[in-house]
Amino acid sequence: MVMNEQGKQSHEDLREECVMRMHRYAVGQHVSYTDNSSPNDFWMGGYEIIFLLPAGNREPQYQIRSVDQSYDRVVGESQLQEDLGARGRCG
Repeated sequence: MVMNEQGKQSHEDLREECVMRMHRYAVGQHVSYTDNSSPNDFWMGGYEIIFLLPAGNREPQYQIRSVDQSYDRVVGESQLQEDLGARGRCG
């Protein structure tokens, strides 16, 4: 946290804290993903949060990546859940 001459946080720090409060998941966190097209909500694990994107007028957005794919996805928070199985994985 950076303080200015008046002992207050910088605008950049305040903006970053606001973004962090709005997002349920953090960069580096492992999550499962669903594309919401399946009526049974089929969850695919093995994704990692790469970047937090602003919510705008919608839900918070995330850039996620899987080691099995050569591209990243941008998904909404409702398409994610914590990947509890990742806690026991190494690497």
